[in-house]
Amino acid sequence: NRNRNTHQRTSLSSHGICFSLLLLIHQPIIMVESTIILLDNSEWMRNGDYIPTRMLAQQDAADTICYAKSEQHPQNTLAVMSSAGSSPEVQIPLTSAQDGLLNAIRSVKLSGKCDLATSLRVAQLVLRNRENKAGGQRIVIFVGSPVEEDSKQLIRLAKQLKKSNIACDVVSFGEVEQNAQILTEFIEAVNKSGNSHLVAVPAGPHLLSDVLISTPIVMGENSSDSSTTSTVGGGMSMGGGDVEDPMIAEAIRASLMTHAQEATTTGNDATTAATDATDTDVAMLGEEDDEEALLQHALMMSMQAEDSCSGNTTKAAAVSTPATPTPAPATETGSTAAQEEEDDEEEALRLALQMSMADGGAGETSEPAATPMDTEDDDVAAMMADPEFLQSLYGDLPGVDLTDSRIQDVLSQVTQEEEEEGSGDAEEEKKE
Repeated sequence: NRNRNTHQRTSLSSHGICFSLLLLIHQPIIMVESTIILLDNSEWMRNGDYIPTRMLAQQDAADTICYAKSEQHPQNTLAVMSSAGSSPEVQIPLTSAQDGLLNAIRSVKLSGKCDLATSLRVAQLVLRNRENKAGGQRIVIFVGSPVEEDSKQLIRLAKQLKKSNIACDVVSFGEVEQNAQILTEFIEAVNKSGNSHLVAVPAGPHLLSDVLISTPIVMGENSSDSSTTSTVGGGMSMGGGDVEDPMIAEAIRASLMTHAQEATTTGNDATTAATDATDTDVAMLGEEDDEEALLQHALMMSMQAEDSCSGNTTKAAAVSTPATPTPAPATETGSTAAQEEEDDEEEALRLALQMSMADGGAGETSEPAATPMDTEDDDVAAMMADPEFLQSLYGDLPGVDLTDSRIQDVLSQVTQEEEEEGSGDAEEEKKE
């Protein structure tokens, strides 16, 4: 019995060991890896075709890769290099400190052009001097500017990296179409059992870091999508039709439709405002034309009324005061037509004043029949000198301005004539 129990225990332990070995075989083996992140800090990174700029989008993507590599294995180490400027520069050597890596990524400055070949050689030397020689080696290359190296030079360098068991991941953005052929040839030359990848990210409304999350560069070689070359982010076009997620596509399409409707509404409002402004201008012009026409018509009526009033006054003066001496017609001695018109107006005004004076004097002397002539003349002269009386008498007549110099001259002349006649009558009475 003891032998039987011992045999059973031995068989159970052997089965447990075999089951544990099977589990280890089926589980993915994650090796310690040393990774160098090669950043493109050329002047091309100032462009704003990626959100927010190429440089800032690249730095966010590098941060994402640092976090992902640290989560995959706690002993993974990373280094940060810059590929542009006077020469490639190691910003921070291989380390597992996240704070130092993030500070090194943010401290990279823009300068000059990218030297990809020299940067790869320097990265190869850094990986050769790593502490953990048993771990894997990888270079993550960001390419956001035109590659100026010769294709043969890069292929030769890729074969050297492959011989040193160094895998390469290339993130192509910015100049995607221009660098597509040479980067594809480089990845095909350095690839060994699918350990190298090329991810091309065209410009669009997406973030570079968000696009890289679902790629083997961040997820690792054991991810579901482990193809060597892929173009991601291009499906998220402005139309939204190429997006794989239907909810995202519908949201993009709705946003675009709303934007188009707002643009159309703004255009219609601008057109309506322009039309209303034009109608208002036309109406104002029409009103101004009407006002001008009314003013012209009023002036014509005033002139006609003045002419008719002058004619009636002349006729009345001729009928009521036939003995009144009329001034002799002026002789044409070099006078112009304008002077003749002024003389006619003066004569008409003088006749009108004489007629009004005669009417006013008759009205006032109708009651006292025994009033002497000299008192009547004094009263007429006093009335002619009273401005309020003249304003009440002639102020309502169209075209009559009592402040006119011509009317003042006529009034003074009439007053002077009345005074002379009164003085003459007084002298005659004294002689009698």
